[in-house]
Amino acid sequence: MITSLVGENTYEIRQELNRLISELGSDSKEVITRIEGYELEMNDLNNALFSNTLFGPNGLVVLSRLSEAKDQLENVTQLLEKVDDQQDVIIYEPKIDKRSGFYKFLMRNTNAKEFRQLDEPALITWMLGEARTRGGDLSRPQATKLINIVGNDQWRLSNELDKLIAQKVDITDELIDELVEVSPNESIFELLDSATKGHVDRTTELYDKLIQQQMEPMYILSMIAWQLFNMLVVITATDQSESQISADTKISPFVISKTKKLTANMTLSDIRALISLASETDLKIKTSPVNANQAVLQLLVNIAKRRS
Repeated sequence: MITSLVGENTYEIRQELNRLISELGSDSKEVITRIEGYELEMNDLNNALFSNTLFGPNGLVVLSRLSEAKDQLENVTQLLEKVDDQQDVIIYEPKIDKRSGFYKFLMRNTNAKEFRQLDEPALITWMLGEARTRGGDLSRPQATKLINIVGNDQWRLSNELDKLIAQKVDITDELIDELVEVSPNESIFELLDSATKGHVDRTTELYDKLIQQQMEPMYILSMIAWQLFNMLVVITATDQSESQISADTKISPFVISKTKKLTANMTLSDIRALISLASETDLKIKTSPVNANQAVLQLLVNIAKRRS
């Protein structure tokens, strides 16, 4: 049987891959053949799928990122169509183009499992379950607090959970504040959230903190531009659900949900005006002898004053 693991949620897809390898590899007496798409040789693939081993024909074959072998995908699909049901094959595709013929082939002809990024409610449920599994005690508000600090990166959330539980089984807000660092994306979100709410002093304080953390002004500006683009996407898709917006734009459901909070009291005209201010700042920095640090700070102050 061929099982395909696809989707942009690299944490969930990797966990399932490891689970299947442990389960099927044990069943096949641990005869595991691994082939990577970037170094694919068709003879090797043919031998892995159809040659008997010392233990019989049912050794596990793990095929990773075959979609990278673009010139050979037609031959690959022809071989996969001939695989016997008794042959265990796992196809691991974390970054496959869903418009491609190979993706459609996997969906139609294999036992396909798709792993999408989790939205905030699903992330909270996952974190509560993980904390219990790992022997820790995490409340729903604390899970929300962690997500607001770290973002929706399950790899980092998992690591932060381990770090917190290693210090204290009963996780506290104080422990989270002490041990967990705010991710750059979440820092920028907090910064822009403050500016769009008209809080000049708070915005200046948050910006100065980022500079003290060695974050470059041009990186901050690029992240502001990215978030403004997301705001434009969200506010022009008022008749679509968050899941539909995410599917159409490839922006994660978590980012869509948080961005909606930013645009709650804004109009399309408001966001276009902010994009114009950001574009003017970018052009000024690139074409004039201005201090990038001061220019980006002035942009944020102008946004805050405009929204106050």
